[in-house]
Amino acid sequence: MSQRSQIPVLDADDVVSIQRHAWWAVMEMHRKLALRLMAEELRNETGIDMATYDVLMHVVKAGDRGIRMTDLAQNVFMSKPGLTAVADRLEQRGLLRRMSDPEDRRAIRLTLTDRGLEIAQKASQVHLSGIENHFADHVTDTEARVILDVMRRVTPES
Repeated sequence: MSQRSQIPVLDADDVVSIQRHAWWAVMEMHRKLALRLMAEELRNETGIDMATYDVLMHVVKAGDRGIRMTDLAQNVFMSKPGLTAVADRLEQRGLLRRMSDPEDRRAIRLTLTDRGLEIAQKASQVHLSGIENHFADHVTDTEARVILDVMRRVTPES
């Protein structure tokens, strides 16, 4: 069965709104691309999963100062215990280090090791290649602008 076959095709007599079909298609696309295809590619090529990639990218974006665990917890899609477990694994693998926050010694900051930065860079290349192959190659610039405009309009401000 092809990937497209699970997204319903609309006909003139369809009683479910086009908006609900669109929502379902977005969720199905995310499930298939992010969780299955891109996660498998990340795992196969870098040895990390999507949750690990998410954490590494947030630490990379934070720069040399690193990121506080509390701030990271607000920006990743996982529970606090799940985040702690990922951080523990990354520290054990020598990919990141924990350090006290100089501004608040009760807080912990995460920074990448050289090895962590190397893995993050490789994973980023795999991820960007996956976006290109599984998404960008299938939409025109005009379609991408429409998708972007819609996603900005429906995404709540944080």
